[in-house]
Amino acid sequence: AQRTIIVDQAGGPGTQSRDLPAAIASAARGDLILVRAGSYTGGVVLDKSIRILGEPNSVIRNSAALTVRGLRASDHVSVQGLRFDSGAGRVTIEGCAGRVVLSDLSPLLSNGGARLTLDVRNSKLVVIATSRFSGDASHAAAVKVSRSMVILQRVQTKGAAGGSRAGAGLTVIDSDVTSQSCILRGGDASGGQAGYAIEAWRSTLTLAGSIVGRSRLEVGSGPAPSAGILAVSTKVTAESDSRKLSFPGVTGGGAVVRKSMASLMVDPPRVGGQFRATIEGDIYSQAMLCIGNLKAPTAWGSERLFLDPASLSVIATAQISMFGWWSYQTTIPNDSVLRGMTFAFQAIAMPSSGAKFSAPSVVTVN
Repeated sequence: AQRTIIVDQAGGPGTQSRDLPAAIASAARGDLILVRAGSYTGGVVLDKSIRILGEPNSVIRNSAALTVRGLRASDHVSVQGLRFDSGAGRVTIEGCAGRVVLSDLSPLLSNGGARLTLDVRNSKLVVIATSRFSGDASHAAAVKVSRSMVILQRVQTKGAAGGSRAGAGLTVIDSDVTSQSCILRGGDASGGQAGYAIEAWRSTLTLAGSIVGRSRLEVGSGPAPSAGILAVSTKVTAESDSRKLSFPGVTGGGAVVRKSMASLMVDPPRVGGQFRATIEGDIYSQAMLCIGNLKAPTAWGSERLFLDPASLSVIATAQISMFGWWSYQTTIPNDSVLRGMTFAFQAIAMPSSGAKFSAPSVVTVN
């Protein structure tokens, strides 16, 4: 049976471990590790299906590293709510056939020198939500993706500052990356070239606009004020409505396609609290909010379905308003069994031009 393992540095009621590495070592596949407020040893490796849920002020210190690697196709790792107290914090995901969901990760705000970078390699499906990453002296790019499929939602990045050349906010190599409602910025430069917001080679890059009505793609100056994206042998797809996305100039010869899209954002849910999902799309089009098991996408015409059709259910349908969005709300039952559970959603909007599928939104109940 699945267990909940409580990690508490202070050894409070119900504590089963006082540090995170020991809890991970003792966990079986499918277990939930609940990390209470405290300071814990980093350098942990996840190679099996585990859920980690950090309560407020749960901090990873010292080596401040988290690695997810070697997941089987049937495995699923979810990590939420950790802070990293290090000048060179690292999150690495490598060689994962199973899906990985990371949310609410960031460097410790009270330590102005704390940094956290993300490196994803050779992984089939990775979702990163509501997190912040910044480059450092040894890893200039805040986020680097190679030979992987990654979905970024409400993620903020800032490349490392530099003299002659600053780091990129996002580097993509031989990969498929969707950025939805993100703030992506290159690093500042003193007398040299500011970092690109995005550098991409031989990749597919999809940029979906903000659902809160303001630009969420911000760029460093690059070699020219309008060149925020370096795209080499890369297809860039962006919102056709310029009000939803501040779309900077693209250099490097990449192909740029502008089209209508559907966007979906789900607020982080809490037991006993409100669940809210907001869908954005063409005004007056019908829209559906769907739930199901997350999987590698299957083609649906020119769109992609990330939910397993066998498990897909429609939660609600409505018409998108004249303002271009529709918000669905309901109350989450006050049931502790739901805490730590992960759910995947996808929106489908149906304008006259044909169905538009959003990127999936994956959330863990706190």
